[in-house]
Amino acid sequence: MWILFVIIGIYAFIIAFGILELLFFILPIKSLKKVEKANPIDPPNFYVKSFVFHIHTQFSYDSLGKPEDIETARKEEAIDYVIITDHENLHYKCFENDHTIVGKEEKITNENGIVGSLISVEDLKVVAHPFKKKYIWRLEKTKDLVVELIDLRDAIIKSKYTMFWRYIGSIIPKIFLKKRIYRFFSPALTPELYIKKYFEQGWKNPVIGGLDHHVKIYIREVGIRLLIPSYKWSFGMLRNFAFSKSPIKTKKDLIENIKKGNTVISFVDRPSFFFEEENNILAYLPYENSFSILYEEGIPTKAFLGSYARFEKPQKPSFIVVYSFMFNIKNIYFGVRPIAISNIILP
Repeated sequence: MWILFVIIGIYAFIIAFGILELLFFILPIKSLKKVEKANPIDPPNFYVKSFVFHIHTQFSYDSLGKPEDIETARKEEAIDYVIITDHENLHYKCFENDHTIVGKEEKITNENGIVGSLISVEDLKVVAHPFKKKYIWRLEKTKDLVVELIDLRDAIIKSKYTMFWRYIGSIIPKIFLKKRIYRFFSPALTPELYIKKYFEQGWKNPVIGGLDHHVKIYIREVGIRLLIPSYKWSFGMLRNFAFSKSPIKTKKDLIENIKKGNTVISFVDRPSFFFEEENNILAYLPYENSFSILYEEGIPTKAFLGSYARFEKPQKPSFIVVYSFMFNIKNIYFGVRPIAISNIILP
């Protein structure tokens, strides 16, 4: 009799795991009431550099990663620049090379306690953790500030239950996909949620995506190097692209483009291009199975299907978010995940 129960249990497990795997691939689902297709667009002539931002190392009191781990992850993920932002210090400058830029993260306090968290990288000022209750920016929102729209660590913690079941569902696929499995975690990040918070707080500033990466467990022996979480994991999950019509030859060139908002937050290693032409915002995207949505002051107003989009230039501060999908049935899209975020800052 017990053999029968074992067999039933095995079948039940296989069915349950099969359902989990199915949900892993087809969720989330998004419905679009109206979506248009744009005519093909010629690729723009831009110089492009990739970079990751908000990284903590052994020089932060709550992280264990070493400079050599940063460089290994940068090379493996083909990142052009890594911006190190340890807590309250610039010690990493002793290890700075042509591909690293060193800044620092500091808590801003006054008589009322913590009033914000600010990352300074030379003359670049970035408001970190703007949507985390402890660090909500309570000072003046000056024009020179850049906002960390996505803080990967905060976003993962906020969506920890969704992230957990996606991790369980990834066990089988990651055997075959290896590092590409990172892309399946991005659906848990919900960029539209942070866009809504951005406008609720009254921001009108350029944005950036930050990792806030802390290595919590570090094991190093001969032939063994284990980092939890690994820099490669977060570098593969979120990066920024800086765009310029002139060459980005130096670190200063990169910082100037970040300050101007000439950047796109990306959840994939291929850049999405956004540019203005004849009072239109054009999008040139890396995947055919994708759609882009214009969010005017946080409200979705228009969507385009495919690798190209042509939005009339909005009259309000806006974002364009690009999503990919696995397949669709009419206006229902399955396996939706964000690809890129671009904000439109009006004069």
